[in-house]
Amino acid sequence: SSLFTEFFSGGTVELSLAFPEEYLTDFQTVGERPGGGQPALNLEKPPRNVILLVLESTSTQYLDVYGSKYGATPRLAEEAAHSLVFDNFYCLVGLTANAEVAINLAIYPGMTWREYTLEHPKLPGTSLADVLRSRGYRTSFIHNGDLEYTNQREFLTGRGYDDLWDYHNLGCGEPHTPELKYFSW
Repeated sequence: SSLFTEFFSGGTVELSLAFPEEYLTDFQTVGERPGGGQPALNLEKPPRNVILLVLESTSTQYLDVYGSKYGATPRLAEEAAHSLVFDNFYCLVGLTANAEVAINLAIYPGMTWREYTLEHPKLPGTSLADVLRSRGYRTSFIHNGDLEYTNQREFLTGRGYDDLWDYHNLGCGEPHTPELKYFSW
């Protein structure tokens, strides 16, 4: 019913699920949490490199960083030894494009089947890349897929990234999946 409600009314379906009050601390900023203040990283000087690595549709059972028995990601494990690795996180939305918007703009996406990168490519907001770039870091967005898919390139353009790379730039060759056909209603 939520699909038909959204599709025919143009509105967004909202969930009214009640949850325990203590869950709200997961959504507080560091300064709002008990103990407050800045994260205790104890850095003598700021890091020279910041790499935000997001692996889409990748189960932790295959990642060495999370104790995989398969040994499938040894380079990732090597990098993790010198990194801050998060092991408790939430997927805010299941659509790639909407997750990209949420990660880049630090917003909670609405419950929708539409892609924000198609319908709102110029959605206002400050990205992590904007903040890092303003502090002198060089920023790149590197994606193993095609940034033309769901208009991701247009959404990312002007958001603080010095480089936008996809499989075309990485020398990966042609994708192994058949070309997706877009449907219009």
